[in-house]
Formats: sequence, C-alpha cells, structure tokens
Amino acid sequence: MDQFVRDVITGSVNGSIYALIAAGLVLTYTTTGIFNLGYAGIAFSAAYVFFELNTGLHWPQWAAATLVILVFCPLLGLLLDVAMFRRLARAPEVVQLVASVGVLLALPASFTFLVGRGITQFGWSIPTGTDVELAPGVGPQPRKVFGLFSGVVITSDQIIVLGTTVVCVVLLSVFLRSTRTGLRMRAVADRHDLAALRGVDPTRTSQLAWVLGTVLAGIAGVVGSPILRVLNPDAYALAVFVAIAAAVVGGFRSVPLAFAGAVLVAVASNLTYSWAGFAQDIPGFNSALPFLLLIVGLIVMARSRARVAGSIAAESAPPDHRRDQPPWRRVLPSVVGVALLLYGIFVGFDDYWLTLTTRALIFSLIFLSFTIVTGLGGMVSLAQASFVAGGQLLAGYLINQHGFPWWLACVAAVLAAMVLGVLVALPSLRLGGVALALVTLALAFVCGQVLFQLDWLRNGEYGWSFTRPVFGPLDLNETRNLAGFVLVLIALVVWVIRNLERSHTGREMLAVRNAAAAAAAIGVSPTITKLKVFALSAGVAGLGGVLLATNDISVTSNSVPAMSGLLWLAGVALLGLRRPSGAILAGLFIGLVPGVLSGFSLPFGLWEWSGSKASEVPTILFGLGAIALARQPDGMLADIARRNFQRRARRRAAATASVSGAAPRVPEITADVPGSAAVDLGGTDSRGARARVSEAGASDLEASGGVAL
Repeated sequence: MDQFVRDVITGSVNGSIYALIAAGLVLTYTTTGIFNLGYAGIAFSAAYVFFELNTGLHWPQWAAATLVILVFCPLLGLLLDVAMFRRLARAPEVVQLVASVGVLLALPASFTFLVGRGITQFGWSIPTGTDVELAPGVGPQPRKVFGLFSGVVITSDQIIVLGTTVVCVVLLSVFLRSTRTGLRMRAVADRHDLAALRGVDPTRTSQLAWVLGTVLAGIAGVVGSPILRVLNPDAYALAVFVAIAAAVVGGFRSVPLAFAGAVLVAVASNLTYSWAGFAQDIPGFNSALPFLLLIVGLIVMARSRARVAGSIAAESAPPDHRRDQPPWRRVLPSVVGVALLLYGIFVGFDDYWLTLTTRALIFSLIFLSFTIVTGLGGMVSLAQASFVAGGQLLAGYLINQHGFPWWLACVAAVLAAMVLGVLVALPSLRLGGVALALVTLALAFVCGQVLFQLDWLRNGEYGWSFTRPVFGPLDLNETRNLAGFVLVLIALVVWVIRNLERSHTGREMLAVRNAAAAAAAIGVSPTITKLKVFALSAGVAGLGGVLLATNDISVTSNSVPAMSGLLWLAGVALLGLRRPSGAILAGLFIGLVPGVLSGFSLPFGLWEWSGSKASEVPTILFGLGAIALARQPDGMLADIARRNFQRRARRRAAATASVSGAAPRVPEITADVPGSAAVDLGGTDSRGARARVSEAGASDLEASGGVAL
C-alpha cells in the first residue's frame, strides 16, 4: 500500500510539468485553431536564456525569470505571430504542422548556435549549456527535500511546479470561459467569419493568443527545467509529446481536463512500472505508455465526433505556372540537373563527395515516400523513420542470422515495411489532419522504444553488419555503381508516381483526399485507398532503409531515431510535397549540407571556403525554411515557378503594350479560392484543378490578346 501511495503522490507532482505544457497547448489551439508542435522549442529557448542569465551572467533568479517570462517570451510571441502564425490561420493543416515543426527545430538550434559563436568568436565568459545535468530553476539552490510519510519525499522544485501549474490552470480556465477577451479568442478559432461580422478583431486576438501561449511556454521552461533536469531540446520535445496525450483527455478544449489528463498519464506510468510485471519484461514499455494512451485517446475521440482536431478538407492543386511553356522547356531543368549529377558521380566527384552524394540519393529515395503519402494521399505521416529503421533491422537480421541473400532480405524488408505501414494506416480510417499526424508520431515512438528494442531484432547494442552485394557484373562495393543503382531506383519510383497520378488508382486517391464520403458514394473505398497509399509509401521508405544500411555497412536500433521523421517532413515540405523533384532535392540537401559546411573549393579557383564547424546550421536552415511555408505553402519550387511565370507574363505584357501603346498590366494567376470571383480559362492540370485568373486581370487578358496557358 505504501508503494501505491508513493506512486500516486510522485506521479501527481511530476505530472504537473506535463499539465503546465498541456495547458499551453490547449490555450493556443482553442484560441487560434493551430496545434503548435513548436511549443517544445519555445519552452527550451526560455529555459536556455534563463540558464545563461542566471548561471552564466550570475543574475538573481527572480530577475532572470522576470526578464524571460515577462519580456523575452511576449516579444517572441509577437514575432512568431507576425512572421508566421497569423498567416497560418487559414492554411492547410499539413502546412500548419510543418511550420510549427520549423519552430521546434529552428529556435533551440539558433540559441545554441548564437551562444556557441559568442563563446568562440567574442570570448563570452558563459557556459555553453550543452552538458547541464541538473538545470536550475526558480527555487532555492540547493533544492530542499521534505519528507512526507512512508519514505515519500517531495522537493522544493516539485512544489513550485505543482503550485505554479494549479494557479495557471485556474486562471486560464476563468479567462477562457468567463472573460470577454477569452470568449472572443475562442470565437475567432471556431468561426473566423462570424466572429469578424460581430466586430472581433482577428489580428489582436491572434497576437494575444500567441503572447499568452509563449508566456506559458516560458513558465513551463523556466519552472520545469529542474524536473526535466537536462537542457536538451529532445528532452523538452518528449515532454511536449507526453503533454499532448494529456491534452487529448481534455479533448483539446478543456484546460482543467488537460491538467487531470497529465496527472493521469504520470500516475499510470508510475503504477505500470511498479505493479505491472509484464511491463518490466517488455523493453521500453513504460516510456512508451504515454504514447499508447495518446493513440487510444485519439481513436476514442474519433468515435464521438466526425472530425478530431481538424480533418482533411477539399483543397485545390496549386496552379501550374509552367503551362505557357513548351514541353521541352518544362523538362529542361530536370534534364540538366540529372546530366550534372551523372557527370559528378561517374567523372567529377572524388571519393569524399561521391560517398556524400550516394547517401544523399538514398535520402531522396526515402523522401519520395512523403510525396506518395502526403503529396498524393493528403495524409500527414510522421512514422516514415520507423519504416526505414524497421526495414534496416529486419534485413540485417535475415542476412546475419539466417543467411538470406541481400536481394531476398531486401524484398522481405520491403514487404514487412508495407505490412507495418498498413498497421500504422489503420487509425487513418477514422482520423485525419493533426490527429492522424499525432497518431503516426506516437506509433513511431512506440516502434522505436518497444518493437525495435527487442534483442533478436536489434542484436543488442552491436546491431547488424552489411556486405554490399554483387549482381553479376554490377559490383555495389564500388560506390559509383551503388550511386548509379540508387539513381535507377529513384527513376523507377518517380515513374511509378507519375503513372499513379494519371491512373485510375491515382484518381481514387484524389477523390478520397478531397471528399471521402463523396468518394464512397460513387463506389470508391476510402479504406482500401488509404491502405494502398500507406503501404506503397512504407515500402519505398523500407527500401531506402535497406539501401542506407548497405551504404553505411552497419545499423543499430538508434541509427534512425523517430524524431528524424519531423526533420525529413520539414525538408520535403520546404521544397514541395506534391513534386517528386522536391523530395529528390530535399534528400540531396540533407545529404550534402554536412560536406558543404566542412568546406569546399570550386574548380579553377573560382571560390574556396574553409567551412563551418557549427552543427546547428543545417537544423536552423531547415527550421527557417519550414517557417517560411507560412508565406508559400506549396514550397520553394512552386514559388520559383510562380515568380518565373510572372516574369514571363510581364515581358509579354510589355511587348504587347509596345505594339498597342497601352500601359502594360500583368494578370495575377492565383489558386482556386472558394468564393472568389474568377474567370475559368478552361485548362486543367494532371490533377484536374483548373487554372484561374483573378477578375481584376481578366480585362487585361482581353486587351493584350491573352496569355497562352
């Protein structure tokens, strides 16, 4: 009985940090409609700044905490609102998720980068903060320990966290339900159009929501840092993912229920560890329990409501800004890029750059799985890293333990990844949007902490070794041959994607993506279609995983962490989720950036750079790129195509005006926007979406003789 009481008390106290984070998540979601995965990045940044002020500059705790919570966090909230969150209010959910992932990645990397450069370049006498084993808080140092009964103890830091959480939860509940400002903020999130008709200013409500959200994140980061102990972005990210499970209990709407859910999750973890004998025999089960509760909670919520935390809505494909170009001109950039890549692989690259390029091409193959599941299927999957890791480990097991030839083990790993993809896809039959993304992320953590920790699959801490195969005259031990082999596979997958877009199955995917109920009414099975999409995507990721392990010669259960899927999705979305070229370029970028940062020199002495040793730079670049999606949801490639189209249109308009003597005016090409006045030009792209011209530019088209689209 004493052990039970200790588990309940310590779980309730430790769960308060999750409750404080969950309260912030619920606040921002109920008032803005955006689920902010970047909350962990904000909380870490606040804790990091507090640590440097208190420990590095020796500020008093009260002064450092006041500056961080009341000055730094509100200014950061205003900046994020102006830079991205305000633009994301009406954006597709995949864009909202990826942009918030950008905050999660960019903020911690930026602050650690700035401190590191200040220490090395300017001689700042402050700690780096990367090796802190017990982060300080606002309580007394050293912390005080109070004995309760039966060996139960509670620390001053835990008391402060619990008290702060209770106060914040009470104040937030009163604010959202009983004040005029709180009701206005909730109204804007629920029905933006009706709230505007009642005179509610969405700009001010958005600003206030993100200021309050970042302040709560700052409180969680500063007050909760002694509970999380280490100053590590991954620790804060895991805490946020556990808090998401608590927010699910509250239906993403109730702050008190989110508090109760956080305590429930923490207590359940303690009780499972102490009393569930079977859990002790399953590696990682206790740490995976919050994610299992998250999965169950989201699926249960789906039974009571048709849409949970948003759903896949009908969305038009982006306009094709290359329609005015002849076919040869459209494919010319791809042909030139492939030609340069082939020249580098087989002629120009030395061994170092050839190795980096081969690994980058394997990432490109893996990233094509995002093009299938999200670009074509419209479903956000954060479990792609699990398919990669599962394919690697199973292939290594079959090769090393059962003597399978490489190609047979690869086929078995791809089939197993497809089966795992179908299992991951089962929640998608009831969920969509944010809920589906969270479930796939939770499943990725469960796989990483439980399934991939089985000794027979991971071979302990040593992992599996791989030998590059030989297929007749094709010896993959030669890196150039391996790179060429991967290029062929990439071309094959791209061919499959292109044919899939034009096939009957591709049209079924588009129908289910836009309106599952309508698709079912005409005989298209949403269930089978979604399972096909996930299975094909998982198979491609599993194939890439086997090739990645083959290239690296070895693999362990930690080679591909579950969190990698967030970075990968951000990279592909940055270039363009709908385009295979976006996935290929994202893979090349991720694979080649480390080499570029280490320094390079161009031929003929054109340019030479000694490089940078800052490991945070790639993460910062991807994070900022993901944040930039708030301005261009379709990615950089679509933005470049749009700008080039506008440039060509200006030249045509100028040439027409020089003949007619009229002032040149260029029509604006926009995507389909429901309710907007537009003129249909009659053209359709490969997905059936019609290009449209704004009514303001229609007369210009008539005057100039029209623009060939």
